[in-house]
Amino acid sequence: MRFLEITALVATLFNFALTCFVLSRNLRSTLNRVYFLWGLSMILWNVACYRLFGKINPEEAFVWAKVLQLGVIYMPGSLLHLCLLIAQISKKRLVTFLYVLHTGFACTLPTGLFITGVKLIKVGYWSKPGPVFFFYLASYIGITTTLVLVLYRQQKVLSPLHRARVRYLLWAVCGLWVFGSNDLLPIIDVYRYPFTNIDFFPFGNVAAVFYVVIVGYSVLQFQLLDIHVVMGRLVAQIVRLLFISLIGLLLLLVAAHFAPEGQGFNNYSFFMALGVLVGTFLVSSFFFPQFF
Repeated sequence: MRFLEITALVATLFNFALTCFVLSRNLRSTLNRVYFLWGLSMILWNVACYRLFGKINPEEAFVWAKVLQLGVIYMPGSLLHLCLLIAQISKKRLVTFLYVLHTGFACTLPTGLFITGVKLIKVGYWSKPGPVFFFYLASYIGITTTLVLVLYRQQKVLSPLHRARVRYLLWAVCGLWVFGSNDLLPIIDVYRYPFTNIDFFPFGNVAAVFYVVIVGYSVLQFQLLDIHVVMGRLVAQIVRLLFISLIGLLLLLVAAHFAPEGQGFNNYSFFMALGVLVGTFLVSSFFFPQFF
């Protein structure tokens, strides 16, 4: 399993866990349902990336590319809706229009108008755009730009506690805005970064892992998404475990990436090392709680 496959798989698992946790708090909450839609979009994107980074044939890759694009289609609109709810801004007509528009984009996936096929580049398979894709691209640019500007302006007039929630969310959105847009480059036939000789690298999935951690921490520490959680000993341990596991994972990915050829990590050694790291933390926190 390669570096990109591991990051995509980890992002999928983190998104799945957090999405289930948020939805389980209150199934009737509009906010939680919107978060579920956004989380489902992220899961589809990441699990499709995991398959497209692997060794599969073009026919199978085309199917997974459609799954990826289905997640990508609903991601900006649901994220905008989510952020408007958190920032306490009412734009029902705009949100309804965007859901209808993007559902229309999704309906074109089986027709070949959104993507026409796939192409194999250095890091895996990437989609070939159809004519409808460029209308989506214009919508994506408009939504993400509006989202960043609205959150930045709104956080200035909120109460201190609410401002902290929105600022954490703003940083996370900016990260996904930049790195998610980065992953669109091969679709428009850009394989090197402008004015450089640096080859394209898909940072989107790595950023998605950090985004999940930031939102997860915000949920517990700042009661984001109306989830009122008491920071008891168990929850505090879960937060620490999440951060330590992520740090360990990133260090292992760096070690595996720079390992000498023929002496790299295999799947067993990689995940066993990560398991040992987590197990060490759990045992230490149980017998030496004051240390943490």
